[in-house]
Amino acid sequence: MKEKKLALPPPKQIAFRLLFYIGGQLLIAFGVRAAIMGGLGISPVSSPSRAIFHALSFHNLTMNGLITYGVCYTGVFLLYIILQILLLRRDFKVIHLFQMLVAMLFGFMIDFAGWCLDGLPAPRYYAMRLLLLAISILLIALGVSFYMGSRLLPMPSEGIVQALAQKLKKYPFHRVKLGIDCGLVITATLIVLIFTGKLTDVREGTFFTALCVGPVMGLLRPVIGPMMRRLCFGEQKGGQTI
Repeated sequence: MKEKKLALPPPKQIAFRLLFYIGGQLLIAFGVRAAIMGGLGISPVSSPSRAIFHALSFHNLTMNGLITYGVCYTGVFLLYIILQILLLRRDFKVIHLFQMLVAMLFGFMIDFAGWCLDGLPAPRYYAMRLLLLAISILLIALGVSFYMGSRLLPMPSEGIVQALAQKLKKYPFHRVKLGIDCGLVITATLIVLIFTGKLTDVREGTFFTALCVGPVMGLLRPVIGPMMRRLCFGEQKGGQTI
């Protein structure tokens, strides 16, 4: 019997998937930076790396600026990949090692977004800070929708949730994510309190982000979903494939 050859998607669809994947991560990076500008707290996923960066900066351990927030983000993401390997062992897919490249790319994007926005004046009024928080939530929701809709590699922050959900079979993905998010916020709070004595970047905005990103993604899905399925997978109306 002849072996069936694996049909590759058309180059145009691959290009769109990569575009949405990378573009989505860039939107998330700008969303994280917008939250930092607003000063009302950042997302649970971003809080441990930000706390580590604050601790290093407080004790002048950033090696004259070589260790940036993006570098800390990459380091935390690499830790997530190691934890996935330890949790899944033989079930860990080799292709998921490419999450290391994703970790480094996203760390660069975090620093790039900071470079773009750091020169802007910080908002003085609480209403402006709330507006920046809303923009941050929208950018993160849009970015996550794009990168998840491309159906490529998960980011390490999502990969660790998937790995734990795979091991804890009786708990669904969203409950595992909620538990991990709570753990990340507690970890970040302890890091900044122990090493700096100040509570930074874990505020009301942290909880608003955790509660609002999912619902905003739900509002965006009817618009983004059909568009991405058409561009990335060649689906027409009715679910037919081009």
